[in-house]
Amino acid sequence: IRVTRLSTNQTFEATTTESGDYSIVNVPADIYEIRASNAGFKTAVRNQVRTEIGQTLRVDFALSVGDVTESVSVTAEVPVMKTESAELGQVVDNKTVIGLPVRGRDFMAFVSMVPGAAPSRGAVGGGGLDQNGYNVSGQRRSDNVVYVDGGMVSQGNGGTTFFPNLDALQEVEVKTGLYGAEFGIKPGGQISTVTKSGTNTLHGTGFYFHRNDALNARNFFDRTLPSFKNDLFGGMVSGPVTLPKLVNGKDKLWFLFAASGERRRQFQSLNGQVPTTDQKAGRFATTINDPTTGAPFPNNTIPTSRFNPVAQKLIPFYPDPNTTGQAFNYLNPTATNNRNSWQYIAKVDWGRSANDRWATSVVIDSTPAVLNSAIDTFSVVAPLKSYVANIRNTHTFGTSVVNDAGVYLFRRAYNPTSVQRPGFGASLGIPQLTQTFVDQTGVPITAVTGLLSLGDQNLNGAVNIGQWEARENISFNKGAHSIKAGYTYRRHYALEALLGRSSFTFNPRYTGNAFADLLIGAPSSTTLGTEILRSHTIQNGHYMFIQDSWKATSRLTVSMGLRYELRLPWYDKRGFATSFNWQTGQLDPGLQNLTLQPWETGRFIANQPLISFSKTGFLPRLGLAYRVSDRLTIRAGYGAYASEPVYAVPESFGGNARPGATTRQFIANATVPNISLSDPFGTSAGPVIPNAAGTEGQWPNAITQQWGLSAQYGIGRRTVVELGYQGSNGVHEPNIVSLNDATPGPGPRQARRPYPNFQTINFTTPNGTNNTQGLLARVEHRPGPEGLTMVLSYTWLKAIDTVGGRLGIAGDPSARSRNLPISQNRGLGEGNVPSRLAVTVGYDLPFGKGKALANSGVADKVFGGWSLFGIFAYQRGPWVTPVMSFDRNDVGSTASFRPDVLRNPNLESSNRTNLAWFDKAVFVNPALYSYGNAGRSIIQAPGLVNMDLALLKSINFGETNRLEFRLETFNTLNHTNFGVPGLTFETPSFGALTSALESRNLQLGVKFYF
Repeated sequence: IRVTRLSTNQTFEATTTESGDYSIVNVPADIYEIRASNAGFKTAVRNQVRTEIGQTLRVDFALSVGDVTESVSVTAEVPVMKTESAELGQVVDNKTVIGLPVRGRDFMAFVSMVPGAAPSRGAVGGGGLDQNGYNVSGQRRSDNVVYVDGGMVSQGNGGTTFFPNLDALQEVEVKTGLYGAEFGIKPGGQISTVTKSGTNTLHGTGFYFHRNDALNARNFFDRTLPSFKNDLFGGMVSGPVTLPKLVNGKDKLWFLFAASGERRRQFQSLNGQVPTTDQKAGRFATTINDPTTGAPFPNNTIPTSRFNPVAQKLIPFYPDPNTTGQAFNYLNPTATNNRNSWQYIAKVDWGRSANDRWATSVVIDSTPAVLNSAIDTFSVVAPLKSYVANIRNTHTFGTSVVNDAGVYLFRRAYNPTSVQRPGFGASLGIPQLTQTFVDQTGVPITAVTGLLSLGDQNLNGAVNIGQWEARENISFNKGAHSIKAGYTYRRHYALEALLGRSSFTFNPRYTGNAFADLLIGAPSSTTLGTEILRSHTIQNGHYMFIQDSWKATSRLTVSMGLRYELRLPWYDKRGFATSFNWQTGQLDPGLQNLTLQPWETGRFIANQPLISFSKTGFLPRLGLAYRVSDRLTIRAGYGAYASEPVYAVPESFGGNARPGATTRQFIANATVPNISLSDPFGTSAGPVIPNAAGTEGQWPNAITQQWGLSAQYGIGRRTVVELGYQGSNGVHEPNIVSLNDATPGPGPRQARRPYPNFQTINFTTPNGTNNTQGLLARVEHRPGPEGLTMVLSYTWLKAIDTVGGRLGIAGDPSARSRNLPISQNRGLGEGNVPSRLAVTVGYDLPFGKGKALANSGVADKVFGGWSLFGIFAYQRGPWVTPVMSFDRNDVGSTASFRPDVLRNPNLESSNRTNLAWFDKAVFVNPALYSYGNAGRSIIQAPGLVNMDLALLKSINFGETNRLEFRLETFNTLNHTNFGVPGLTFETPSFGALTSALESRNLQLGVKFYF
């Protein structure tokens, strides 16, 4: 009998025993195909099964020769010890996938079970709260790659926008580090899901889960319990493809179809600061200066005659304050968080012959993006659809060569939109607001420092991104060597066309109060909406590898691999995008000389490199696994892993100025208001000076070198203890620089800029670093007669980088000013994990048929069939950075703006309150025209304590049908898990806690298995 491990195409030979059974030895956990290779026999059934580490695998199938059919079984007792490689990670089996309580049925939640992985700041707990929400091995959340059936579904910035139906999944595998040369693209987690395949027996599931406000506890910041109702429903069916008198798919053609949906109706308590009724009337409690005289307004009151007419039409959108005693004065318990989503998964497997197998799968998912606001009139639900399709062929040549070829497609279609308010833009009396559809029909973005923003959603249009891959892998055994080699071609693309809404920004620049500046109509800056982003960018890549797993001795396994990644340049196929060239001070490629029709916009020279990459992409991998004894194994490994810039980098190039599509931004004088809200884009605002985005034309490969050492100790055949060290060093990491910041000081700002023909220039340079050192521990127990499964993982990981949060990570600045050296940006990075403990448990209670207790009669019916699953997590809080919200130095941006800090701002836990999480008194304004001395990551935010439980009762009907009732509790302990405190200096929320993750809520469910 030959057994093929499908993920690596390794083969294992079975040996005959006297009983006629076949035993497989030294087989790692995975999905397998089992086939007869004895002379004269052929397989009547090709089985696809999965072993569990520490469990006995038994597969029954038939062999036939001539007219004689013989029943045969394969058994394997697979030891709990993993000895084949130095790879770090874990496979989450189907029983755990469908058993654990997972909010939103989000498979990404299983990532947090694995040592070295932790939820990102601002997404603590996962559960669908953030689709990019995990840091793996100290890397950024954008450094992960997600696969469905072998095809990449990462959406360009490292995450995924949909969660496959858990009932359709066979397993979820999380590789956290030191993985072989077959995997790459990014240096973080490699997260793979495998959908089930059909069998010769028709079977499936149906499910329904329900949550509502009657089952919930009140959130810490809620005054009342908001209305909530959530329904998850769907099912899965699989079996042989059968069409009477046409097709009998038994033994050769199988299908799977899964459908699921969600209906969520939720009022969500959102909060913030709004102006008081006195302030709306012009009455202030602090000194308000008259910018025309320099003297304070009498009684700190602005006369209504000085109110700007445009401001008077915007201010009514602010609700009145309705709460006290918090860092916010407005709480909206009826902000909507509603959505309807659905998903379909279809898969067909065809055993064309004993040596040839085809598989194809399709996923269509519609999970809209909910863009909600505390001022609910500005909330909107934007369509978002994801499409996955692939076809794969596995062919065996002879007895040892396996070829695997496939094509994989992924597309994500996003259509941002906003509320339609016909005629509102024209009613403001600003002529330019009638030039675009979005400005005609919506409220301009009005951002006032310290207050909730007004305005309908900024972006309107279409964003279609995706990729397709063609892959060819071949594997074979040669003596003690298991060799695999392969090639992948990947085409990454994006088509975008977005209109932007006009905006007004108000800082406490002229009157000393930002809202007072709004009342008198004196903005700090304005932006005229237009086509702000358009591109048709493409990047091709070629990825090659060879991997050898060499059984050097009976105790030593050596894994050697070499990967090569050739990334070709990003380019714009139609010439909409260009990059700022820092050497010439111009956009490169330049504009085409075209005669434009009134409806057309200008274009740059097409098919020119926007970002080019080094061709020295050789990435060695080495792993050693030495079995000291049957109980102790030592593993060590090294690997070099490349990365690529997040798609947000080339995406930004589609917003560079061109005729008919130039974002017109106007920045007011630092001391005297020279822009009026009544004429925010007119002659008083001055000449149009464009913003720009760019990068260095030639990028060296961003390389993360990773190393690790671990020891595994087996306790019996079902329990293993693992302790390890893991470190890495990353170079050439992308770093966003505000390249055109003026030199701090008085005088005309443009004259102090290095590129006076531009305003803000966001420039990405590959000169960042990321260093990590970590200790990892794992205790895993696989189920035996007692029915207990447990995984305990512990992570301590220190990550220090110079990069900052490229994708808006809570509490981490996204850019630095060119006025400061990169060393000023060094601090605890996004992937830093001060301490995290995660425990996952599954337990079949010892009651009922076949168990020790209550195993017959009424007692079996009542007490039998109960199971308990649980997830517990404890995590210390991330370290975050204080910032300042406006340009005190008159440099043209707020990059690197931080206050001065006098001493350690962190308070003892006994002195912390929700209004003062840290010591606010230690922060002061820096001297005029200077940057503050507060460093990155100097404040520790709150941590996490969470327990989710699921209690299951199964009732069997016959041998194959089962009804399952579920009671799930999320945040069972009802522990308040606060969000990141307010970090913007001199705003009402500075130092205060204003948000918390969900309190305890219950979910009822029922599932039917047939």
